[in-house]
Amino acid sequence: MSKFKRITAIALIFAVVLSFSACRTKDESALVFGDLNASQGDDSRVDIRSAIYILYTMDADREFKTAVQDKIEQASTTSSKEIDVEKEKLDDKDYKTWVKDKAVEYCSEYAYVELEFKKLKLSLTEDEKNECDYYVNMYWDGYGYGPIYEANGVSKTSFAMYWENSFKREALFNYYYGEKGKNSVAAADVKAAIDANYVLANSLSVSFTGSDNKALTDKEKAEAKKKLEAYADRIKKGEKFADLKAEYEAAQKEQQNTTGTGTTAATTTVATTTAGTTATTTTAAPGSAPLDATASIFGGEKTASPSGYFTDIKKLKTGDVKVLEFTDCYMLVVRQDVLKDPYYVKNYDSSARHILKDAEFDKKVSNGAKELDIERNNGAVNFYSPDKLVYTTKAQ
Repeated sequence: MSKFKRITAIALIFAVVLSFSACRTKDESALVFGDLNASQGDDSRVDIRSAIYILYTMDADREFKTAVQDKIEQASTTSSKEIDVEKEKLDDKDYKTWVKDKAVEYCSEYAYVELEFKKLKLSLTEDEKNECDYYVNMYWDGYGYGPIYEANGVSKTSFAMYWENSFKREALFNYYYGEKGKNSVAAADVKAAIDANYVLANSLSVSFTGSDNKALTDKEKAEAKKKLEAYADRIKKGEKFADLKAEYEAAQKEQQNTTGTGTTAATTTVATTTAGTTATTTTAAPGSAPLDATASIFGGEKTASPSGYFTDIKKLKTGDVKVLEFTDCYMLVVRQDVLKDPYYVKNYDSSARHILKDAEFDKKVSNGAKELDIERNNGAVNFYSPDKLVYTTKAQ
């Protein structure tokens, strides 16, 4: 699991307060990897300070509890009995053992990335540094988690180091599998992966839940489907999707202004790129903006943003116009060819390379990390135990 996913999940689910006292040496080394005879700070050695270890303990703690809860839900009956997940086991390990082992595993991968980054003389670009700073500030200041981390021994500097390592890992991935990488993926394979895992389409959907949050009646649903099918017929006769979309939204707005009610219509949001941006309409160089600003990307299950609509839309042929029925809406779809738009070929290049090579790269990092010599400060590792984590909401 990538750090981006782990930290995002933490931020969205809970804020964490660590009940560790301040009696330990400030930011001591919990683990040391690499050349254990080298001096601290040497390029052949990586010291995992307590703050970094705590951050990875938080990651591992959340991962354990999420996995156990998912396992319980899958095996549960009608019983509503509350279960203490910390008393459960995962991979035949108890809670504390599993979390500690996983935290050390994450730390070893952190160390491997740091050592390889130095060994290969890689560096982050200014854009990458700025993006890293953006995420650090967003979680620390924007979401307000800084005081929580800081009060428990994790400084913003340590938090930034934690995030920077994920950007170094991405740079290492690109060193091997990027467009000019050592083991670069062929352009044809990248395009094939984009085509297989993403579908581009114009879409106009009518939710089965009205603007008043009430479910549409069968009559209302039938009327909505009939309206979308009428639009589909007009598109087949040569009218532009953008014009019909604007017409529909204007009619909806007028109806809501008049009666305060109306069915909910919206095009599906364009999927974000790896840089976290969305498609926008601009006058710029070819490939810097979508050719069709009303088209949207739908991702398959291997993507970072899988869509439940992907499979059915993917079944359509390029140019097909059809009203599809899903569990939550009717959707008018005009299927496009994602490879015909340079914007998507460019912006989903990295995502496609990850789909193709993540497993291979993660195995390389994991195996390399396991080969590193390690020295444990058992006093620190045992002191920063996962059972000392206390969960609370920001409001509390």
